[in-house]
Amino acid sequence: MNSTSGNRALALAGLLQATHLVNEAAYGRAVDEAARDALLTGIFNTDPQGVGEIYGGAGGVIPGLRLLRKRLLHPARADGLEPTRYAVNLLYLERHLARSPELQCALRRGIERIADTGARAPFAPTGIADLAQLYRSTIGTLSPRVLVKGDPQILAQPDTAALVRALLLAGIRSAVLWRQCGGRRLRLLFERRALLAAVDAHLSGTLLKGVF
Repeated sequence: MNSTSGNRALALAGLLQATHLVNEAAYGRAVDEAARDALLTGIFNTDPQGVGEIYGGAGGVIPGLRLLRKRLLHPARADGLEPTRYAVNLLYLERHLARSPELQCALRRGIERIADTGARAPFAPTGIADLAQLYRSTIGTLSPRVLVKGDPQILAQPDTAALVRALLLAGIRSAVLWRQCGGRRLRLLFERRALLAAVDAHLSGTLLKGVF
């Protein structure tokens, strides 16, 4: 993957989009299906030619780009702190995953198995359930686990629990992508302007395509 601010912005947008949807689902709020599907479909694209291909183009992570823009402009704002905490947790877990060839192989085999069973369409209940189980058996074994807050009754529902885990797996996919594009913790501190410019460029480009 090319190490550019534009690519890193897309990866971070995907990560924040995933954790935002986790938060929405955990409280029983409506989940943007197009945003969900762009992320979950990207899990199956393990050998992309470019970053945008993961999400079906920058248009697949417009909500995430807008969330990232808010975080970059107002990092101390209270709203959005839970999704940001989940994102930081996933970035940390990605580092553990990177040091475990066994888990990486298990993830790849699991993704291939789900695709081979015909449940590749992750927006189908069977696909979401399979992705959730894959998360539990791989990333879910790492520490510290991502502790999702929300409505206990909502989180206890099997479909919601499965969706949350599938989205966390999508978040890990974006965290891996961020690292592959040269993402590092210090870049978040010193590349804020460049990332913001990249976000604005992506948003301008996708909006113009919508007009024309």
